[in-house]
Amino acid sequence: MRNCFLSVLFLFVLLSCQNADEKMKAELSHKLIENKSIAYKKEKAIEIIKTGFNAGDSYQEV
Repeated sequence: MRNCFLSVLFLFVLLSCQNADEKMKAELSHKLIENKSIAYKKEKAIEIIKTGFNAGDSYQEV
């Protein structure tokens, strides 16, 4: 009987943790979608890459 109770308790705790994790992921996803600065930075980065800019282009050879 005790093993059955512990098994049910363990299962309950496990499922509770999984629910909290999904809630946190959904909340973070919502925050990222609403954040306008991320979309702006991505847009500017794509513009720079389209011009052929590569990291280190502005450095002269040593």
